[in-house]
Amino acid sequence: KKSNDDIYAWIYTPNTNVDYPIVQSSVYESDTLYLDHNIDKKPDIAGAIFSERANRKDFSDPVTVIYGHNMKNGTMFADLNKYKDKEFYESHKEVQFDTLTEEGTYKVVYAFVTEVNKKDSFKYYEKINWNSKDEFNEYVSNLEQRKLYDTGEKIKKKDKLLTLSTCEKASDNSRMVVVCKKKQNQ
Repeated sequence: KKSNDDIYAWIYTPNTNVDYPIVQSSVYESDTLYLDHNIDKKPDIAGAIFSERANRKDFSDPVTVIYGHNMKNGTMFADLNKYKDKEFYESHKEVQFDTLTEEGTYKVVYAFVTEVNKKDSFKYYEKINWNSKDEFNEYVSNLEQRKLYDTGEKIKKKDKLLTLSTCEKASDNSRMVVVCKKKQNQ
C-alpha cells in the first residue's frame, strides 16, 4: 500500500499461481491503466490484477469484478482457465480475498466461458448491483445457462460476489469467468 495507493486488496487461491495484490486506478479516466502497467505503474505486458472504477473499493457493491491477463507462462489469471475442468474445481473450491480491514473467503459457484463485445452477449462485467429482483434473476439465469458444471452452490440476492475474468484462447472475444460468493459466516 505504501508503494502504490491504488493497491486495495489481495487475492489468493491456494495451490495456484493466483496470489496478487489488486489495484484500481485512482486516475478518473484510466480504467485500462493496469491492462499494460504493473503494480508499480510501470509499463508491463502482464499488467496487474485490477478492478474498474465502477466498483467501489469499500466492497459495498453486491458484485466486484476483477480482471487479469491469461499469460502463457501461467502467471496472472491464467489458472482461472483450469476451472474448465470440474476436477480442478473440486480441489480449488475457495478463493481468499482480503482487504486492509477484512479477510474474506469466497466459494466458487460458477465457471463458464463466454464471448464479449458481440451483439446479445452476456455482459457479466456490467453487473455490479441489482436494480430489481427481476434483474438479479436474469443474471442468475444467464449464469445457469452458461455454467460448465454444477458446483452444488447457488447465489442469493444478498450474497457478496466476486467475478473473476480473464482471456480464454478460443478467440479474441472469449473470456473465462469464475463467479464466487462470500462464505456466510463472514
